[in-house]
Amino acid sequence: MCYSTPANALNEETDIDYHREVLKQIFEKYEYNGKKVLPYPINEGLALVYAELQHKFLTGIGISFGAGMINLCFANRSIPVFQFSLVNSGDWIDNQAAKAAAVSPTRINRDKEKIDLLGTPKDEIDRAIITQYHIMIRKTIKGIKQGLERTSDKIPTDEPIDIILGGGAASPPGFEKVVRDVIADVGFPCAVGEVKRPSDHLYAVARGCLEAAEAAEGPEAE
Repeated sequence: MCYSTPANALNEETDIDYHREVLKQIFEKYEYNGKKVLPYPINEGLALVYAELQHKFLTGIGISFGAGMINLCFANRSIPVFQFSLVNSGDWIDNQAAKAAAVSPTRINRDKEKIDLLGTPKDEIDRAIITQYHIMIRKTIKGIKQGLERTSDKIPTDEPIDIILGGGAASPPGFEKVVRDVIADVGFPCAVGEVKRPSDHLYAVARGCLEAAEAAEGPEAE
C-alpha cells in the first residue's frame, strides 16, 4: 500500500519523520484474512511524478498545493533528489488576503479558486487574492531554484525538466501561466519543459500512489 506524506517544512519546524514512522507501524500491524499490509510512504510531490511522468522515466518535479502545505519533490528516475514542504498554501492565502481586504477568510476561501490569476481585479478582494497567489508561487519557485542549484550535479541534462502541479490551491485559471512566468523571471539552472496541471489535479496524488504501489519493485520509501 502506497500513501502520500509531506516532507519537513523549510519555513516552520515540523517532525514529519516521526508521524510517517507512526503511520507505517500502524499499517504494518494491520491484518485482514491472514494478509498484512506492506506500507510505502512517499512524498506528495513524488506521487505526482508517478501519476504524470511515466513517459519521462519518472524524472521531473511534482508540486502539490494543498490547503495547509505545499509539498514538492524533484525526482530522477523515481529517486527523490530533494524534497521539501512550505507551510504557506491555500489556508495562508485565505488568511493573508482576508487581512488585506478586511473580510473573513471564509469569504476568500469561497472566491479564490474561481478567480482568473491573469485577469484584471474587479475589487479589493480580487486584488488581494491575486497578489497573495503571486507571492506564494514566487516563494515556491525560489525554493525549487535553490534546491536545483544545490543538486545541479544530479540533474539530467539530456532533456528539459517537466513540472506537474496538483492540489486544490492550484485550481484557479491562469495558475500554470503564472508559474511559467515566475520561472522565467527567477531563472533555473536547467531547462524547464512542460508545466502541467492534470485534468484530475485534485486526485492526481492518489492516482500516483496507485501507480507507485503497482510498480514491480515498489517505490523508494523516502
